Amino acid sequence: MNKTPNIHVIIPVFNCEKFVESAVYSVLSQPYENIDIIIIDDGSTDRSGFICDKLEKKEARVHVIHKENAGVSSARNTGIDYVLNNCDVHNDYIAFCDADDLWAKDCISSNFAGLLDKDIICLKSCFMSEDSTLCSCPPEPQDFGKIVKGGTANIWRYTY
Repeated sequence: MNKTPNIHVIIPVFNCEKFVESAVYSVLSQPYENIDIIIIDDGSTDRSGFICDKLEKKEARVHVIHKENAGVSSARNTGIDYVLNNCDVHNDYIAFCDADDLWAKDCISSNFAGLLDKDIICLKSCFMSEDSTLCSCPPEPQDFGKIVKGGTANIWRYTY
């Protein structure tokens, strides 16, 4: 049975009360609708945890885990563990969004299905100003799109 893949977006949060709500809604507003969000509150000492709980109550696709502070990598790993142990992940994807970042309006477009034969999908990031105007984007790699064989060393081939 082929199901439409879900994208499980993990958002680690530590003291990002000013930004976390915008980050969450930038993900939820994507044209591709099979997205859920796992927020990992990594021991925030500001109002971030409260805001995350409020988002979880308001949005059915948002799940929150509170944990003791152990750093962003630990928070991401907690999110990955949650997805692998609580979701039907056959043919699904895991993505990450930092709590102080925004996804562009069409970052995960409705034609995402065209990429579903890939194991890893890399997206380009750009720096934006606070008013969401483009500041800078990294240059496109010259051989982007080519099939590159050679194991895990090539995962880091494009350094943007």
